[in-house]
Amino acid sequence: MSFAELSEYRRTPPPRSVAALATAVLGLRRAPAVIVIRDDVPLFVASPHFTTLEVMPTSASASTPHQSALPLLPQRGVLPRDPARGEGLQSVALKAFSYNVPRWLDDDFVRSVERLGYSLRVDTEESGRWNDFSDVDVVLCTHPDDLDDERRKPPTKLIAAWSANVIPICGDYIGYREIGDATTMVIADRDADGYLEALRRLRDDPSLVAQVRASMPEAASRFSTDRVIDGYVAAIARAPRAKRHQAFTALCGALAVDILARVGRLFRRARRTSPAPI
Repeated sequence: MSFAELSEYRRTPPPRSVAALATAVLGLRRAPAVIVIRDDVPLFVASPHFTTLEVMPTSASASTPHQSALPLLPQRGVLPRDPARGEGLQSVALKAFSYNVPRWLDDDFVRSVERLGYSLRVDTEESGRWNDFSDVDVVLCTHPDDLDDERRKPPTKLIAAWSANVIPICGDYIGYREIGDATTMVIADRDADGYLEALRRLRDDPSLVAQVRASMPEAASRFSTDRVIDGYVAAIARAPRAKRHQAFTALCGALAVDILARVGRLFRRARRTSPAPI
């Protein structure tokens, strides 16, 4: 199951969610494996103790025997770069949630990109063009400015770029380094100057452009839907079954926390509605 849905992006998963999962495990005649996919959840948020396999976003984030790094499925419905664009480098795009667009991507950065001979497009959730790379030559793979731990970020932007046959410029982050190298992406320092320098390198070095473009199809094939699914099937088959006593302990603890929270809310409500003393 998705840990993002289970935890609801809170510092601890809601007791009701943990209780529901533990109840489902205990309700089966034979305990199943309990597998959570962390997605992009902060690493300090702990999964339930009876989890038997935690799918981690990067190899660097896997630190216990029951954790394993596996890629997410590639982005659905990708419209790849139009081959008719040829060898040109004109259009640069960044695709991110609006709240994750780096602060350094300001008007000065846009003008600097244009002085290098490119045009820049920022596709957020409002654009409806996250999947459309048809008129894009280069994509900027960034992370949020306030990222608490780079190990938690899966390299989905890089995989999407490979799948779309668009040259990726990647900030120097662990997730990108783990799956890519100088032949499959252009690494940049994590600030505006770093990305501008990478764009300048591409503009001035046709051999770099040719090298990255030639390597992307093979890189994308490593993360095809079939290969990713095969990896998950193999990991699920190896995952041990949950231990009933751990699930029962988690259920009791979650119910206790939930009951105490409910009692606390009732007590506070009663204090607010009780008549003032005469």
